[in-house]
Amino acid sequence: MGDSSSDDSFQEDNYIPYGQRKEWKNVTPIPQGDGPEPVVPIEYTEEFVDTMNYFRAVVHAHETSERAFELCDAVVTLNPANYVAWYYRRQIIYELNMDIRSELERMRDHVTGCPKNYQVWYHRRELLERLPNAMESATAAEKKLIDEVLAEDPKNYHAWSHRRWLVKTFKFWDGEFQLCDKMLQDDVRNNSAWNFRYFLFECSRLPECQDLDADAAARLAEIAYAQDQAKKAVNNESPYNYMFGLLPKGNNVSLLSCLGSIVPFLETIGKSNPECIQSRSTLLLCHIRLSEVPDTLAPADATFLHEKEYHWKQCSQLAKELMELDQIRYKYWNYQSVYYEDLLAAV
Repeated sequence: MGDSSSDDSFQEDNYIPYGQRKEWKNVTPIPQGDGPEPVVPIEYTEEFVDTMNYFRAVVHAHETSERAFELCDAVVTLNPANYVAWYYRRQIIYELNMDIRSELERMRDHVTGCPKNYQVWYHRRELLERLPNAMESATAAEKKLIDEVLAEDPKNYHAWSHRRWLVKTFKFWDGEFQLCDKMLQDDVRNNSAWNFRYFLFECSRLPECQDLDADAAARLAEIAYAQDQAKKAVNNESPYNYMFGLLPKGNNVSLLSCLGSIVPFLETIGKSNPECIQSRSTLLLCHIRLSEVPDTLAPADATFLHEKEYHWKQCSQLAKELMELDQIRYKYWNYQSVYYEDLLAAV
């Protein structure tokens, strides 16, 4: 790569002010209103000042034209975070009935060049929602662009958020679990991939959620997947959070099936890894859920399910262990231990 300061100097030297361009002779630029004596004036480049002066004039006149469109491009090139320029650019596209696909293609370089810029992702989202028909090909192209960004930065929040919006809005779920699997094979600690996988699981299988047996089977399969990933790095918090998050919200048979898989696994991990904080903190949460299960729901063969007092005792004991292992949260774990001891004392 060349020296960026040299590149900027080269662009400045070759820049032609808008006032010297024939097509802009009829526009009076509007300067930035900093007041007569600004305390700390920003040292903008001449190009930036000139471009923004003409942009303010165009916005003030409500001009929607080809030259205004090109001016917006100059503004977002100089400052990709200028949300007014992005908004005004879209208004011009809509007013002039410009081709949305061409705009999406033009803006690819803005995404790859500044992938953590919120405005450029939102710009694409707004345009995609207005695409008439033929959404499958457009979405496939958008997925490919996101793949390129994630290949460079596998935890880019904006790219993951855009992908989440894309697949949910247009119901293109195919291949997404496979993507998560690949990302987690590359880095099992990629919390962004774990979050996206959880989103996929909860949002992509709505019809089968009505069948408790099918729901339990699907959750157990995902729990087994998380357990396999946890074994690769026992102190990685993500798979523990994932498997606990898979527990159904209500008290039903599916909940007990999931807990019946998770609790023994966590106990085994805890025994073989005496200093593992993550397995113990998740096990404590599981005992809290078990203490809330009504007696009428408990099957006779559920060896992991006991009277609520037993689970309270386990919560207190695990909290005491965590007080020693997790010193940063010592006061929190002490609070948990005392809380469940008080519950036991009140019985």
